[in-house]
Amino acid sequence: MEEGLLVLFKKTDDLAKPEPSPDFENQNTEKVPEFYSQMTGSINFNRDVNEDILLLQSIFENSQDGLMLATVDGIILGANPAACNMLGYSRAEFLKLSRADIVEVSDSRFKVFLEKRAKEGYAFSELILKRKNGTKFPVEITSHIFYNTNGEARANLMFRDISERKHAEQLIHERGEQFSKVFKYAPIALSISNLRDGVFVEVNDRFLEITGYSRDDVIGHDLFQVLGINPAESNIWLEKIALDNVYRYFEAAITKKDGEKLFIISSISKETINDKGFILTSFYDITELNKAKVALQQSEEKFSSIFYNSPAMITITNASDGTIVEANEVWLKTTGYIRTEAIGHTSSELGVFDNNVREETYRQVKEFGFVDNLEAKIRTKSGKYRNALVSFRLLTIAGQSYFLGMGLDITERKKLEEALQNEKDRLDITLRSIGDGVIVINREGKIELFNRAAENMTDWLQEEVLWKPLDKVIQIVNSRTGEHLESLILQQLISGGNIQQESEHYLLVARNGTTHYISYQGAPLLDTDGNFLGTVLAFLDITDKKKLTEERLKARNLESLGVLAGGIAHNFNNILTAILGNISLAMLESDETSPNLQFLEEAEKASLRAKDIAQQLITFAKGGSPLKQPTRIQDVIKGTVQFMLENSNLNAEFELSDNTWNTIADQRQISQVIQNLVQNAIDAMPNGGVLYVSTANITLEAEQVPLLNPGNYILITIRDCGSGIPADNIPMIFDPYFSTKFMGNGLGLSICYSIMRKHEGQIVLESEKGKGTTVSLYLPAYIEPSTGKPSAWSTATTRLGRILVVDEDESTRIIISKVLTKIGYTVETVETRKAALQAIQTEQPFNVIIFELGESEHSKATDFIEIIHQLDRNIKALGATDYITDPIMTYYREYGFDGAICKPFTPSLLKQALHEVLNP
Repeated sequence: MEEGLLVLFKKTDDLAKPEPSPDFENQNTEKVPEFYSQMTGSINFNRDVNEDILLLQSIFENSQDGLMLATVDGIILGANPAACNMLGYSRAEFLKLSRADIVEVSDSRFKVFLEKRAKEGYAFSELILKRKNGTKFPVEITSHIFYNTNGEARANLMFRDISERKHAEQLIHERGEQFSKVFKYAPIALSISNLRDGVFVEVNDRFLEITGYSRDDVIGHDLFQVLGINPAESNIWLEKIALDNVYRYFEAAITKKDGEKLFIISSISKETINDKGFILTSFYDITELNKAKVALQQSEEKFSSIFYNSPAMITITNASDGTIVEANEVWLKTTGYIRTEAIGHTSSELGVFDNNVREETYRQVKEFGFVDNLEAKIRTKSGKYRNALVSFRLLTIAGQSYFLGMGLDITERKKLEEALQNEKDRLDITLRSIGDGVIVINREGKIELFNRAAENMTDWLQEEVLWKPLDKVIQIVNSRTGEHLESLILQQLISGGNIQQESEHYLLVARNGTTHYISYQGAPLLDTDGNFLGTVLAFLDITDKKKLTEERLKARNLESLGVLAGGIAHNFNNILTAILGNISLAMLESDETSPNLQFLEEAEKASLRAKDIAQQLITFAKGGSPLKQPTRIQDVIKGTVQFMLENSNLNAEFELSDNTWNTIADQRQISQVIQNLVQNAIDAMPNGGVLYVSTANITLEAEQVPLLNPGNYILITIRDCGSGIPADNIPMIFDPYFSTKFMGNGLGLSICYSIMRKHEGQIVLESEKGKGTTVSLYLPAYIEPSTGKPSAWSTATTRLGRILVVDEDESTRIIISKVLTKIGYTVETVETRKAALQAIQTEQPFNVIIFELGESEHSKATDFIEIIHQLDRNIKALGATDYITDPIMTYYREYGFDGAICKPFTPSLLKQALHEVLNP
């Protein structure tokens, strides 16, 4: 390129100065533009000038290099198409530019370039040009200074894009650096030596590291002498590369700088670089590898010994087809096969493993690489099964996958474990099932076992208390003194002695604050050599036993007091009879104006009050000999409570379920019990409040409630929000004449207790000072004779049959008719028995006839019933009497009746009585 430019742009001082002409872009190609004529002054060809100009024009337009004409101070006068394409400007745009627009003038090389051209008239350099779009690229640029025909200095420029060359040079440079780094930092020893004399030219770091030499020890010194290779062996190396140019992967021994022998694997080759011959040597140290080979050989011997002499069963199985490659003696002995029967066969073919187990196990090994401690049954050659604990690993040996299987025969251990587990299960079941709390502590007093009964009594779970000190979990208190005994008990237990305590005054306090009266005993745990291991502490909840004992004692005391009270009341009544009689006679003999009459009247009133007290004593003594009959208890409760609270400042909240079972009870006496309890609630809440009353069905277990047999009961709960009863007073609350009221006579709760016991029921009182009192009444459920199940009569209104009511009192007839109609019966009323006989003879039969009995009409009533049955043998008879002591109430069947009821009666009592008559 440079020589061509010299031809085109030869510098000259005697150029002709032609006339200026217009821009060549506006000229016809046949004309000779001034632009080209300015560049011909230096061409000294013997031919026509126009021909020279046309030739120059063709070269300028078609050159692949960029060509430009400019003034020496950088004003661009023209550019060829290649320059336009490279820089992105049109020719017209070029004429508006200067060199500062297209050259990276900050490049230091540009200043040198201009200085040289100014001094020598010619310059060549590598510069950076700028495109119109702002991108930059490297060029080789040549420029001459010449003069046109007018004598004006001009500069021609020729430039070539060298981006690709620069990129190639960069790659070469980078590759050279990469080769240098690869050589320097290669993990194997590398060296370059002259072929002619074997002198080291270059070595890498690994070479120096392995041999222990420094670079000065090696460079310029003979290859074979430095490595300690004898002449005979070095001649073999040289002969090999002379013959084949390369000698690969041979094992040799070299000497380090410190004299230590190293074993290497080496390769050498002959290389020609710039017509000079070199030896390229590479090697790596196999000294440790040789040691490893020895160790591997020893390891293989050890493995073989372990494999064949191991107490565990070992097999190696081909992972691809499952065939057994190797099996040790223990496996063969356990399965019963000989080696030739096992090798080359699968465990499935031999029947050692179940196919499903085998496939699943191999699948897991392939997926996860191992299976550990899998319990499996293996089948022996004889068909018997053995228990085994097996593990598998996926191994790769020489590129082939294998399963390494190891197993232990645990048949005998399994039998022992099962026996121990069975024994443990029986012991656990026993410990968890017994009612006594059982705690086992070790020698340090820390808990190792805590059974279910202990959990229930202490409100701790076994997992919460394990390894905790005993005295941090249980609290045992003397209920009389308040003394805490747990630390003392713990010291007694860990001392190894036997302890036993059956006092009824020891309380176990649970975490949630509940308490249980307990008796306890402890015994040491000893091993077979008699060494102390710990202690078993067993404690029995005697709370219910204590309550039952106290309840029985209370019942006996009350019974004894009742006998005494009955005797006193009987004698007292006799005395009162005499007193009242004499007072009455004295009053008859006294004049109305006598001052003594007032004293006699007061004495009579006092005697009558004494009579009431005597009657209460009789009730307490005998319980009033209750007259029991089927009773819907909800009606009795609600009516009594509402009556008692009518003039009080208390409100009642009822939860009286319609499904509550019925009971056999004396309604008057049960009402009396409820009256006493409600009165106590009124007294306990002088400022008003709410009284909660509810009923529920309950089935009791044996001894769940003191003195009650197991079975179905109605539970009546009456709860107030009053001041409560002090704990010290509760044990005496049912004692006769014990009262906390200023004006109380103390017989109320005693009578309640007596009535409930006469009904084969029970009264239980719970109270806490400041939190109110809850009284629970238990009454036996009424058992339906036809079903043997508790009954609960429905309150639904249904048509149950026709009733004939016979009563002389019109108001009584009206009210009974309304009640029965409401219940669901069809009712007809008559005044006389004669009218009744006429009504019975109508076409519509009656199911039941109800008629009133006078005090002495029993024989007439019997005759009347016989006449009725002659007219209608299916009609039922219900007798109504005003006297509770009337024998018909108890022996109604002997008088021909199907039932009896005492007036006055409530609708519920009448409904129940009719139900009994119609459903005997």
